[in-house]
Amino acid sequence: MASYGPAVIGNSVILNVLRCYLRQTDLATLCLVQRDTWRQLVVQLYKEPQLHNMKMLENLANVVGAALPLQLGPHQCYGDFVHSLDLSMIPDRWSLVNGDDIEPIFNYCDHMQSINMNLCLNIEDVKFQNLFDKNPSLCESLTSLDVSELVAPAPVITHVLNVLPNLKSLTLSETKADDHLLAAVAKCMPNLEWLEINRCYHITDAGIALIAKGCPKLMYLAVNKCHGVRNADVIKQINAKGGWEDVTDSESDYSYDDEPEWGSDLDEHDEDFEYEDYLY
Repeated sequence: MASYGPAVIGNSVILNVLRCYLRQTDLATLCLVQRDTWRQLVVQLYKEPQLHNMKMLENLANVVGAALPLQLGPHQCYGDFVHSLDLSMIPDRWSLVNGDDIEPIFNYCDHMQSINMNLCLNIEDVKFQNLFDKNPSLCESLTSLDVSELVAPAPVITHVLNVLPNLKSLTLSETKADDHLLAAVAKCMPNLEWLEINRCYHITDAGIALIAKGCPKLMYLAVNKCHGVRNADVIKQINAKGGWEDVTDSESDYSYDDEPEWGSDLDEHDEDFEYEDYLY
């Protein structure tokens, strides 16, 4: 870090430009140099934490509730700076990440805007609900949620979605989402702009119609490999508003019989079947 030099470290204008290009490790090091540097860079350091392994997640969970060493506006703890939680880059997250691991992050990050919990299969249904139920400020702040490939029952996911009124982006691909869940989305998410429901086998044209009526701002709807969706007209109309090409195969000649159901007995196709083999 010596290459930056005192002139750079002490210049707020230069630091303001550089911080967008610095690695997390460099930001962390610079935060220790002097108070003014800490004040300028600490927000950037925690705004979008880069989580590439369980140790990084553990470190974040341990620090979010810690009081700030210096006064910085109305902020009280490091969790006030966190705007996103992306678990999708953690290897083996389907077996390693559980509700207790991320509970402190939910409890102390009231200004969270984006959460990606893709393939976090080890979070119990009750814990999944409580993470949101016990943190209403986070629920109000959240605008983007990805729960793709979670195995939670549709009523559990529906319960959570009912407390997220300001979502603009929602990814439900490869979940047990059904028309009842889409009805809840249509009722409580008037600002929804982006929805992905690929490979949701319990969704039908009726659910799509509810979404089209209840989410007038929707401009992107991805519907692929959904058995009960046959009419692509409504989907095309929605995507046309956002200038997207057709993102559905509901009218294709694809045979669903050629693809095993999620959760079906795949061992009959592969005697050496492993869950990880099916994912990647």
